[in-house]
Amino acid sequence: MKQILLYTLFIYSVTISYAQSIDFGYTDTFWADYDIQNISNQKDSEKVLFKYIYGLSKMNNSSKTQQIHFFTQHPNQTEETLLFYLEIFDKTLFNPNSPFRNEGLYEIILKEFKNNPLINELYKERIKYQLNVIDKNRVGDLANNFNFEVDGKVKNLYSIVSPYTLLVFTNSECPSCIENYKEIDKSSVLREKIDMQKLKVLMIDNSGKPSFYKDDHWLWAKDIDNIVDEDKLYYTPALPSIYLLDKDKRVILKDCPLQSVSNYFNNIGYL
Repeated sequence: MKQILLYTLFIYSVTISYAQSIDFGYTDTFWADYDIQNISNQKDSEKVLFKYIYGLSKMNNSSKTQQIHFFTQHPNQTEETLLFYLEIFDKTLFNPNSPFRNEGLYEIILKEFKNNPLINELYKERIKYQLNVIDKNRVGDLANNFNFEVDGKVKNLYSIVSPYTLLVFTNSECPSCIENYKEIDKSSVLREKIDMQKLKVLMIDNSGKPSFYKDDHWLWAKDIDNIVDEDKLYYTPALPSIYLLDKDKRVILKDCPLQSVSNYFNNIGYL
């Protein structure tokens, strides 16, 4: 039994070492096939960087950090090329409407770019701002508490008692927000959780006008703390901005598509 265990540990360590050795040379090998300075064609450059991002996404965080460091320190990089690629990273990994959004990977990239001497200080202020945004309401952290008004009464997020809370920052004059209301109504899994009183929907509306699509099963609240407009406690780059919280108001899903919420409940199968 002891020999089997030692053999298993040996195989595991060899496998990990092999994977790390492949990761170690990823950046040099990848960019050997492409001219990192050739940014004359936006679409072609995006395709190349998408491939590079895909490879990074398969690595652990340690390897990602190492490879992004190699990428930013590539001898042919200039401030122009770095900022060009950072814009593509931003559009791909940080844009709320991107299907490939990945804040974790983008945070690693931002930290490496922030420490690069080729990047000017003014642009680094933008990087610092984005890092601050990413740090707000991380998955697993307690969501920031705030006040809102319902039927003339002031309440706060932590006062809501429910196994799950669907927190939606919205504007009832926004067409995509109205579509979001309809999608919630159409989702059988969400309706089931709402009807079973396992999920409360909190709509934080900054329009100042009641929605014609008002659902009595949802809490419709006025954004008296200006959460949507000021971005101090929550980052809401596009509306609707959706968060799923657990009973303790810890973040399960952050600024995600509604489909991700449905998928979450479908995957766990029960509450």
